Amino acid sequence: MIHDTSGNKGVLCASTFRPNSLAIDLSDIFDILSKISLPFILLNETQASPEARLVVKRPLHKLEFHGRNGRIEETMALTIHRKSVYLIIFNATMILRSVGKSLQGNKSVKDFKIKVFGKLDMLTERMDNVMLTEDDIVDSINNLSEEFQISYGQAQKPINVILKYHFYLTKNSDNNIKKMLHCPIDSLILRRLDRRGISLTKIDKGMYSELQSEIQRRCSTRIEFDTQWDKQHLRDEGIL
Repeated sequence: MIHDTSGNKGVLCASTFRPNSLAIDLSDIFDILSKISLPFILLNETQASPEARLVVKRPLHKLEFHGRNGRIEETMALTIHRKSVYLIIFNATMILRSVGKSLQGNKSVKDFKIKVFGKLDMLTERMDNVMLTEDDIVDSINNLSEEFQISYGQAQKPINVILKYHFYLTKNSDNNIKKMLHCPIDSLILRRLDRRGISLTKIDKGMYSELQSEIQRRCSTRIEFDTQWDKQHLRDEGIL
């Protein structure tokens, strides 16, 4: 049974697919699935048989098979061109200057950058597949903060900035995703919140949650609180 999990009407039924069958031609599956109009399709595993779980989100890039009782799943990792654009955005945040001063032991800013983009590969893939949760975002920030021994304020900035731009470039009509994204915290946002004198290095998880809650009270969605500064910047430059 294939379910349309995006909330759209219509269910497509198919015979069960058994991953331990050697008669499966993955190229044929890819060709068929690439023609399906439903935007999100799921083959659920049943208790009675080892069917695979299959997630497909258009546009298709590739399918991956995960174990005998695993799943065949489309992967939506960032393309080279998106990574190049997001790297420019990452460098523009100038967070590496702050992180570089805080790193301890044998960790380097390059290690941090690689880890951030590893997190972003996962988070953007889940956003593309309409599977992203707020816990995914929080866990990624937590992991960066703990692994590199930096503040929550430093860890959140590259994650939240790039997720914001990925959303507006790819998913800007999905209000459910928009509502769960966090506002990137920086000095401009802190001043707007009357938190002058606080730097990112001083923001722990508790203060971060407090800031996001305050932003939520001021704006319908948290990333819109940051977007107004993008608009102001473009107006100042005379290109909006």
